[in-house]
Amino acid sequence: MEELASQLVDESKEFARLSSDLFVVADFDYRFRWVNPATETALGYSTDELLDQSFLEFVHPDDRERTRGITDGMASSGDGVTDFENRYRCKDGTWRWLWWSAAPDIGERLIYAVAKDVTDRKANESALEQARTDLAQAEERFRTAFDNAPNGMVMVSVEPGREGKLLRVNEALCQLFGYSANDLIRKGIRAVTHPDDLEDDLKLLNQLLTGEIPSYEAEKRYRRADGETIWMMVRGSIVRDEGGKPLYGIGQLQDVSERREFEKQLAHQAVHDPLTGLPNRTLALDRLGQAIARSKRSHSTVAVLFIDLDHFKVVNDSLGHQVGDELLVAVASRLKGVLRSSDTVARLGGDEYLMICDDLQSEQDALRMTERVETALAKPIELEGEEQGVTASIGVAIAGDDTQTPDALIRDADAAMYRAKELGRARFEVFDQEMRGRAIERLQTERALRRALKDDEFRLHFQPIVSIETGAIVEVEALLRWERPGVGLVPPNDFIPVAVETGQIVPIGNWVVREVCKVASAWRRAYGENAPLPIYVNLAPRELTSSLPDMVSQILLDSDVAAGDLGLELTESGVMGEYEPAAGILTKLNGLGVKMRLDDFGTGYSSLSHLRGLPIDGFKIDRSFVSTLDRGTGDTAIVSTVAAMGKALGLTVVAEGVETSEQAEAVHMLGCDMAQGYHYAEPITADALSELLDLAAERRRTGSGEVEPATP
Repeated sequence: MEELASQLVDESKEFARLSSDLFVVADFDYRFRWVNPATETALGYSTDELLDQSFLEFVHPDDRERTRGITDGMASSGDGVTDFENRYRCKDGTWRWLWWSAAPDIGERLIYAVAKDVTDRKANESALEQARTDLAQAEERFRTAFDNAPNGMVMVSVEPGREGKLLRVNEALCQLFGYSANDLIRKGIRAVTHPDDLEDDLKLLNQLLTGEIPSYEAEKRYRRADGETIWMMVRGSIVRDEGGKPLYGIGQLQDVSERREFEKQLAHQAVHDPLTGLPNRTLALDRLGQAIARSKRSHSTVAVLFIDLDHFKVVNDSLGHQVGDELLVAVASRLKGVLRSSDTVARLGGDEYLMICDDLQSEQDALRMTERVETALAKPIELEGEEQGVTASIGVAIAGDDTQTPDALIRDADAAMYRAKELGRARFEVFDQEMRGRAIERLQTERALRRALKDDEFRLHFQPIVSIETGAIVEVEALLRWERPGVGLVPPNDFIPVAVETGQIVPIGNWVVREVCKVASAWRRAYGENAPLPIYVNLAPRELTSSLPDMVSQILLDSDVAAGDLGLELTESGVMGEYEPAAGILTKLNGLGVKMRLDDFGTGYSSLSHLRGLPIDGFKIDRSFVSTLDRGTGDTAIVSTVAAMGKALGLTVVAEGVETSEQAEAVHMLGCDMAQGYHYAEPITADALSELLDLAAERRRTGSGEVEPATP
């Protein structure tokens, strides 16, 4: 959880909740998604009566199509703040005029809007219009409307040489500025106008006097008596006599500071990371695009540093997400400390940062920036009273003729960062053409994988697991193969990592379990108690989700397969990396009756207490230990100890990767129960394995002995 992000969101909601203005959040389908208490008060409806209702149903019929068009325009263009007004039906049947300022969020498909109830102002405008029509007869009405208007009202001189001099102000305007009426008239409107807006103010007044415009509406800044700057919505016009001669100017001023501040917060949140305050991906892409454009004009270059913290997950898992957030904020501060004035550092999400280095003259300039980043992160960061070392894998990409788009440059830096991780972390790598080739190949693999399942391109091969005592096939491991069109069988190492990283491994894994259950059902019918079951399926850590037990249970039910005929293999490191949630999921699977085994045992550094706490039936000794048994190395003692430990815990011990007769003899002598490897049989199709099983069944029937497993 990113606590600071939640705090910012909560503060914005509290700001809106306490405001006297109407704040609403609606979606692009015209439905209310959130309203503040002021909205309930103004319209008379409860929140429950408004939420999920179309706001168009509450809009006056004469204003409905215009409101729909404005909403659709914001949804399609994504432009900034749009101001408009319309009439809303109250619960008591009356209509209220509302002045809206709305801003879309294209990514969330939402519209954030704030409104003021301007019913009184509209009524006042109507009264003022009547007063202009017949000033002589409506003088008293005009004076009353002017003085008692809820918004600030001002009359200004239009006489030559006295243009803009205040003639009259109402009490509401005096309260806005913090002056008495006499003091405000004496100071004049120009004295309280913000200097940066004074020129525009004079220009608009001149356009009114010359008849260039009949009226105007603009937001301007003014200074109160206490020195505070406030934003006002100003509506100005000229009152003329019957002959068209200007009599005086009249203005209406409404305080919109609260709305402007809310819009400012919304705009900032849209392009900044709420936890660190750094620019987010959207703003980073925009700044990178500007930097690339500048580099073309100045004949300089731009470099992107893609920074990914090493082992950040360990901090979250061991110290908690709050401490993890503190680390991310501290790293952001360190990175900001090495920036030049023209550079940008952004947080892309998680533990990924992006640094844009502008106006570089050579690759060496980019490498020097990288060294500065490494130096900044080298000093330990204090967390929970203890110093925590931080390293990062950094990918560097430098703009060239063929990488002149922000997305392409970030993609190249990302590829270089992954290369740095592959080479051991805590280092940087500069993107080159070889990496581009690998990146393109990986992208092609990813795209092809997304079609492979739908196009039925996956195949299953099965490798026997034999009893060391009898040599009989007693279990089987299912192995996934991809028959890629135009390529042939793709080695698992060339596509499984991509499937895991992209999440495709989950639907692929579901398909494997379903197909394995079909084979298990067929073998159980054909060979009864002599069927080589269970069939074990390898699971990636990403597949170990809370939905896995339900998925397996449904497949077993659909396939009419006994749970004990299906086995699941998980790597030791994968389970130990997420021990508590993994143990809970494995316990549910064990409750179904599914067999479970740890793969690659000996490489994950699991403790004996962890091992005893897992509902597993056995484990496989990693092939790296088995492969040296015929060389007289010290791994003999390791295998012997692991086998003895397995027997003591009542677990089945399988030696994997047995490729020679010497290794087979060694695992036998060292006490393993089962073995698997090319010495016994290579992975083969289900039909080929069925032929072996048929031959074994025939020999048992005729008493001629067990069949020897297939050899490569």
